[in-house]
Amino acid sequence: MLNTVFAVLLTAFPAILGDVLPQPGALVVADRRIDIPNLPTDALAYNPSIARHKGNIYLIFRVDRRDLGWATQMQLGIVQLDAKFKVIRGPTLLDTRDVPWANHTSEDPRFIEHLGELYVIFNATHDGSMNSRRAIRIGHIRVPEDGDPDDDFELLGLSELIPNEPGFRPWQEKNWSPFTYEDEIHLVYRTNPAKVYRINAGDLNTMPTEIWVDRVSDDTKTVPWHYGEMRGGSNAALDEDLGKYISFFHARDANNYGGGYKMHYFIGFYAFDPEPPFSISHLLPFPIIVPTMTNPRQPYLEVAYPGGFISDPEVLHVCYGKNDQSIRVLTVDKNRLYDSLVDINQR
Repeated sequence: MLNTVFAVLLTAFPAILGDVLPQPGALVVADRRIDIPNLPTDALAYNPSIARHKGNIYLIFRVDRRDLGWATQMQLGIVQLDAKFKVIRGPTLLDTRDVPWANHTSEDPRFIEHLGELYVIFNATHDGSMNSRRAIRIGHIRVPEDGDPDDDFELLGLSELIPNEPGFRPWQEKNWSPFTYEDEIHLVYRTNPAKVYRINAGDLNTMPTEIWVDRVSDDTKTVPWHYGEMRGGSNAALDEDLGKYISFFHARDANNYGGGYKMHYFIGFYAFDPEPPFSISHLLPFPIIVPTMTNPRQPYLEVAYPGGFISDPEVLHVCYGKNDQSIRVLTVDKNRLYDSLVDINQR
């Protein structure tokens, strides 16, 4: 299925961002909005991640709350979905604070299923204050028992992830993308070229306050991508048919695509090698443009921010945050997507 010939029907969709930007043709099967019931007044839910775990589908997302004080605070919410992506349990708002009097500052979660357990990677301020440095954290989530309406989601443990490198304390850490390799969680810290860290398996058993993660890859090979900087996105998962990890990333680009100056956050797709250094092997050479990508609230900003996906035999369902306002699921035809990939090693 990895056909290096760029053979997508580019005329299937009307132009969305102007006639200069390549269009995704017949890749997109459906685009659905997921509305979260019973949130606090004036709360916004967006930037989701999705996982299929023990036969059920779970969605975790960022909730911006205006009801907690003088500033908007950011919390993580979680729900269970049915096969048609309708909410059937929740929402539960997770408390990821270190101390009860801290602010809620959690943003942009990514689910990862690992050895039969469910974890979430997200970013939050180091000490719960609004002006502290923003770091990456991992949380261990227990899901409710099936058939027990009184059970609820529970956060079993929480740790801050710190690369095991001298002096590593950036002011802001975001966009780490998790995947499982050889029974350990790995994290794509940088997409292009690949830079990957590993969580020691023993640390997930104890969930200490801080987990020091070791670098296992520092690739030097870059791939051509013409639509802004390639950044983190969804989790990655091993596709057995391809023999590769697959993942959706986001790219930030400020170019003019025939419709006036705008800052665009695009969805991209790539595959990378199943062994270190986890180099990108195949790349969709254009962004996946989502339908009706207008933003009346901020006309100079258009955002499609992927955070997770699940796979069915014929399609991939990638969830994304749209314009920092809503949660959506984009369903992509798997065969057409794979046939559109470019083999980086043959260019």
